Amino acid sequence: MRKKIFKNMCLLALVTILLSSLLVTIVYYANSDARMKSEVREETRFVRGAVELSGQDYLATVENTANRITLIDTDGTVLYDNQADPATMENHSDREEFQEASTAGAGEATRISDTIAEQTFYYAVKLQNGQVLRVAATTDSVFAAVLAVLPWILGVEVLVAVLQLLDQENRCPHQPAGLGPPGGQRDLRRALPLAGENQPPKRGDCPADEVPAGETGGVYLHHREHERGLFGAG
Repeated sequence: MRKKIFKNMCLLALVTILLSSLLVTIVYYANSDARMKSEVREETRFVRGAVELSGQDYLATVENTANRITLIDTDGTVLYDNQADPATMENHSDREEFQEASTAGAGEATRISDTIAEQTFYYAVKLQNGQVLRVAATTDSVFAAVLAVLPWILGVEVLVAVLQLLDQENRCPHQPAGLGPPGGQRDLRRALPLAGENQPPKRGDCPADEVPAGETGGVYLHHREHERGLFGAG
C-alpha cells in the first residue's frame, strides 16, 4: 500500500513539473511573439512614411536590415525585395496580407514553414499611390520553442524521480517519511540516555526493531524498573 502511494505521488510530481514547465514556456513564447509583431508593425509604419516622403530610392538604405522588406505593385508584381531578386519572385496578388492591405489599408498574416520549425509574420500597409509595402520577420515557431526546452524538462523529471527513489530506499521500512516514532515508552527510552542511562538493546536502527523483553533478560527489566522509579508505579 505504501509503495502504491509513493508511486502515485511520484507520478503526480512528474506530471505537475511537465505541465507547469510547458505552461511557462508557452506564456513566455506568447509574450515574445506579441512583442515581435508590435515591432514589425512599427517598422512598417516608419518605412512607409520614409518611402512616401523620399520615394522608392529610400529602400536602398534598408537593404541590410534583419527583417524582410518588400514593395508590391497594385497588381501583385514585386517591385523591390531586400533579400531576393524581384524578377525571380512570383506574383503576390493572392497573398492574404496583400489583399487585406489593398482593401482595408493594412493587413497581416502568419505562415509556418514546411518543417514547422519556423514561422514568418507579415505586415503590409497600402501607400498613397496604391502600392503595398510589406515587412516580414521570421522566428522560431511555438513547436520549436517547446521542443527546445523539452530535453531540459525531461532531465529535471529524471533527476526528481531518481532523488525520490533514493529517498525511498534510505527510509526505515517501519517508519514512513516525515513521521517519527510514536509517543509513550519509546519516547521515554530515547530520553533515558539524557539521564546517563543506557538504551535497551536493539536489533536494528529502527524503533520498531527493539528486542522483546523475553530476549533481553535482566537488561530490559532493569529499564522497566528504572521507569517505574522515575514516574512512580502505576
